[in-house]
Amino acid sequence: MGTEHGAICNSCGHKFRAREGPSMIRELLHCERCGGERWISLLDVPFRSDDKETEELAGRCACGGQYKVHARARCPRCKSSDWREDPEELALFYD
Repeated sequence: MGTEHGAICNSCGHKFRAREGPSMIRELLHCERCGGERWISLLDVPFRSDDKETEELAGRCACGGQYKVHARARCPRCKSSDWREDPEELALFYD
């Protein structure tokens, strides 16, 4: 189950929404460089594939970085992956 929640960047203080984790039929990957998102349908992933196969299927981001299964969302302002959940924002769970 994935989540979407408020986040506060520890580097620049910017508040934003961050999504992390898979749904039942899609895997969410983030670019290791810019934090861009890429959804991959699990119907397109070979049965019992590992993270490397999923990342290869996702390809490269337009910035030149690689989409990674375990990369964190990044601040859209400064691109830092150092952030914390915003306790004042509601978390949404998706499946």
